Parts: sequence; C-alpha cells; structure tokens
Amino acid sequence: MRFLITPPVAGYLYVVDQALNRKGDPGQPMLIFPTMKTGMGRNRVSAGVEIPFPAEDEDPPYLEPKPESSNQDYGGELLTVLVYASPFKIDLQPGPIPLSPGDIPWNGLRPRIFRQPAGAAADALAMQRIRVAVHRASQ
Repeated sequence: MRFLITPPVAGYLYVVDQALNRKGDPGQPMLIFPTMKTGMGRNRVSAGVEIPFPAEDEDPPYLEPKPESSNQDYGGELLTVLVYASPFKIDLQPGPIPLSPGDIPWNGLRPRIFRQPAGAAADALAMQRIRVAVHRASQ
C-alpha cells in the first residue's frame, strides 16, 4: 500500500503504526514516519500539499500489512497520521521507533483539526486514523 497524505494545515507530519489483534485492539505504537529510511527531512509539510508515503525512492516504496512473526492473533494495522506545529525531539533510527507514553502527545487519539493559541501545550493540529484489516483465508 501507498498513501498520499494531504495535510489540512502546515506543520510537522508523523505517522504512527500499531498492529491490531483480531478483536481490533492496538498494540505497541511505532513511529514509522519519519525515520532514517522513511521521510527523513521531509516531515515538515504545507497545507494542501500531497506527501507520498512511502515515497517512490524509498526501499521498499510501499507498506505491506503483515505480522512480524507467526502471530495467529494478528488482525491488521492502525495508522495514526498526526500534524504538529513544532517538531519533536526524537532520535531517528533506520527502522520503526517504539514509542513510550509521553514521546508524542496523543490527546486521546480523537481525529480532529483545531487551532492552537500561542504558547499552548503541544497538541496535534490535525489527526486522522486509518485502519487496515487483514483477513486470513480459511483452509
């Protein structure tokens, strides 16, 4: 899969992935954009300008929803797309970065767009959630 993300506001783009179990419960949040391989230096975005994710020059230029191991409870992925007014101080790594509580302010993960008053706490300017379900063929 590839996405064209069109942010409604200018800021800094982050994409967080969480594996879902078959009940739809999300697992460990992992920052997948930006990393040293995906979007390094490209997460500053302008309102209305499309951002391809992953970009065509990335290896691989697509996302493939699949379990990391032989997890029989795997049900898909939950991608959370966030735009913040300021960048976060996150040490980028070559691959996905495990997030701890407090690494990125989530504010209850409610999709929304809102304006920040000057000097406000770090709240997302925009957020969208994308649920990718994986259905297994029965044998």
